[in-house]
Amino acid sequence: ALPAQHAAGRNRGADRLERDRGRGALRQALADEELDLARTERLRRSASYRNDDDVIPTQDSLDSAALVLLEEYWDVYKALVR
Repeated sequence: ALPAQHAAGRNRGADRLERDRGRGALRQALADEELDLARTERLRRSASYRNDDDVIPTQDSLDSAALVLLEEYWDVYKALVR
C-alpha cells in the first residue's frame, strides 16, 4: 500500500505544479492583453484623419506606431524562435 500512496502523492504534486503553471500562463496572458489594450488606446488617441470619411490615419499621426509595430515584430520573432 505504501508505494501506491507514494505514487498518489507524486501525482498530486504534479497536478499542483501543472495548475500553478496554468495560473502563471493565464496571469501573463492577461497582463499581455492589458498592455496591448494600452498600446491600442495610445495609438487611437494619437491618430488623426484628413476628414471624417477617412478610415486610414495620416502617416504623420502614426509616427508613434513605428515603435508599436517594432515591438510586435519582436514578439512574433520570439514566438517563432521558441
